Amino acid sequence: MFNHKPLRKILALALCAAMLFCFAQTFAEVFISNTDGEVGAEFSANLSSDSITPTSWAVTGGSLPAGLTLDSGTGAISGSPTAAGSTTFTVTATDEHSATDEKEFTIQIAPSPAPPPAATPVAAPAINTVSLPDADLGDSFDQQLQTNISNAKWSVTSGRLPFGLYLSEGGKLSGTPRRAGYYTFTVQATNGTETAAKELSIYIQPERQQRRYYNPPPRYLPAPLPAPTPIPAPTARPLQPVPAITEPLPAIGETNRSVNVREKASTKSRLLGTLPKGAAITIVGFDGIHAVIEWQRGYAYVAANFITAEFEASLEVRVNKKGWTYSRGSELKKYRLTSLVAGDTLEVSGRDGKWYWINNGDGGRIWIPAGITVPIN
Repeated sequence: MFNHKPLRKILALALCAAMLFCFAQTFAEVFISNTDGEVGAEFSANLSSDSITPTSWAVTGGSLPAGLTLDSGTGAISGSPTAAGSTTFTVTATDEHSATDEKEFTIQIAPSPAPPPAATPVAAPAINTVSLPDADLGDSFDQQLQTNISNAKWSVTSGRLPFGLYLSEGGKLSGTPRRAGYYTFTVQATNGTETAAKELSIYIQPERQQRRYYNPPPRYLPAPLPAPTPIPAPTARPLQPVPAITEPLPAIGETNRSVNVREKASTKSRLLGTLPKGAAITIVGFDGIHAVIEWQRGYAYVAANFITAEFEASLEVRVNKKGWTYSRGSELKKYRLTSLVAGDTLEVSGRDGKWYWINNGDGGRIWIPAGITVPIN
């Protein structure tokens, strides 16, 4: 009699295997490690299956985003996306027994970020004033220098400003020019962090000054001569001999009060004219208590105590009697600095009335009574 028990066991086992296979196929799944990318950025994702061991991979529906490729052997998706957007595709995994798994995926590619705005170029520190206008001798001058440096303080670092012009810390060049000529100097603007420097030039024109001060005042012009008979042109009077002087020629100064102009170094000599307070004069030397100045076609004399002048170079004087130097133009004892004895020699920088001064190098002055000195020939 045939035994059916073994057959029944075999059939039961086969049925269980078939059910397990169907169960595994029902719950099998394919995975992807990354679904987000960015245009222009490197993208990488790996495919895997939890039910089979794939030996090959393929895109069987739709397509990968532009710029990406699938490695059919490893299941790696890589590349640099070239377009933004959402892309859906289906991948299928196949093992060595031709068993397959498949799944649909969507990869989202974001646009590339906007480039950062270009940095605004920062202007280098600079002095914007290109040139200075001409100035007229004896006329007020006012010019503001310009720079792109905020809160800048100005100074002159080389060269020399024209006599009578000054540069403020705020960059204003102003004053009244006292000598004609062409001047070149370097100015600097700085706020402690940024610094700029520039060479500038200015021309001081002499014509207007000569019209104002070198021609005789109208009230001293002689009455017009009758012209029926031609008069021969007068011969120019030769320059008067100038007394022995030691001051460098010329020095530009001005009167500090109204002063008479005399033909000789005497208050009894012939009166040639009168200069008002503040009139510019060219000083060629000193004769005792008188200053020798240029006057029309020659020289004339004014009281030295009534002029102010800064010499272009030092004037050497000798002390002829005991005295003192002072911290200001006053003989009060509290302003005394050092004592002077007869025979001492000094180099003075200028004169203001009855005082000589010496520049002490820090913007201050040391004063000496002019009456206790004589120029050295």
